[in-house]
Amino acid sequence: MKKLFPSAILLGFIFFGFTPDDNITKTNTPALSKEIRHKNRLNFSILNRIPQNEAVGPYYLGATICVSNNGGYKLVLQSDYNLVLYNNYSNSALWASNTIGMNGIQRADFRYDGELYLAGGYTFWRANVPIASGSSTSFRWVLQDDGNFCRYTYNANGEQLSAIASTDTQGGRRSPHQGEIRYHF
Repeated sequence: MKKLFPSAILLGFIFFGFTPDDNITKTNTPALSKEIRHKNRLNFSILNRIPQNEAVGPYYLGATICVSNNGGYKLVLQSDYNLVLYNNYSNSALWASNTIGMNGIQRADFRYDGELYLAGGYTFWRANVPIASGSSTSFRWVLQDDGNFCRYTYNANGEQLSAIASTDTQGGRRSPHQGEIRYHF
């Protein structure tokens, strides 16, 4: 029982954003004390800033890239070099990059220009989705609660435009185009 107590304290720090300094930081000015504690929580909880359903940055072999907000779907870069979208409800694959055995793949890159690459020393596979013309300035890859993995475009004001590419796995159905992410006009 004594061994579990320190672990429970550590879990409290992680899940609730507490830091060891929260109870130690005391000043004569209540507002300053509150500001210091708030600053500590922000520094400690920075890992939770990217939503779990968004894919950002490079991910390496064996990584779960993102999970839908409802927990029903996940995108995984498997150790066999295949990028796979799974339905957690039925434990089945809905879409795959079809890159099994391409042993030079080291990572999945979600780039600033909205493109998705599976790369190592060079690019082995890419989504090959054209960049939308117009005033769009940023992109996000999102795994929706219906199981569809989509690339959204945002304009200069940060307003979300329509999904311009997806795996077509909405409703938890198997994609009709394995190995490709399709562009939607």
